[in-house]
Amino acid sequence: MNDKMNDPECVTRKVKVAPHDYSKENLLAIFTPQKQLTPEQIFWSNDLMKMKFEALKEQTK
Repeated sequence: MNDKMNDPECVTRKVKVAPHDYSKENLLAIFTPQKQLTPEQIFWSNDLMKMKFEALKEQTK
C-alpha cells in the first residue's frame, strides 16, 4: 500500500488509497437472529405484563 501512496503517478492524479473497512463486511457475521420463546419464558413474560398492568391501574386511581 505504501508503494501506491508513494507512486508518482498516483500522487499527480491524487488517487486516494484507503484501507478497506471490514466492519461493514463483517456486520452479518455478528448478527444473531431472534429466537422463539420457550413456553416457560412466555408464561413469565405474560405474568410480568399482568403485574405491570395492575400496578399502573392502581397508580391511576
